[in-house]
Amino acid sequence: MKKDCKRKKGNKAELWVQKFLEKDGWIVHRARQSYFKDNKGKIYTRSNDIFGVFDLIAKKRRHKTRWIQVAIGYKKSVKEKKMLDVIRKIEGGDDNFEIWLKVKKGVWKIYMYEPVVDKFVEMAKIERGKWYAKC
Repeated sequence: MKKDCKRKKGNKAELWVQKFLEKDGWIVHRARQSYFKDNKGKIYTRSNDIFGVFDLIAKKRRHKTRWIQVAIGYKKSVKEKKMLDVIRKIEGGDDNFEIWLKVKKGVWKIYMYEPVVDKFVEMAKIERGKWYAKC
């Protein structure tokens, strides 16, 4: 798959998560790519992920800040490793660190970092726009 096609899918997924959270009253900041030209006129893009890892930050009054990485399909373990490196440097805090993984059309799994076990655990699933919490 070409890089541009992957980038379009990623942008579309990030936008979907952003809108989903905004419907629930969250204020969301989304990292965007920056574009630049080389001296020959060729256009390149550079990722501006927050701390090189997070795609979205979501804030809502009386809630913990949510640091979110959006992924599609098989990329969970790679994203998880990069996030753990950053989370361990931050050490603690009152924030939530999440991976929103699109597993198939209309289905998302949400994983949250659990400091007690030092790993990401599945906390919810979204199917056709409905949120299902894991017990």
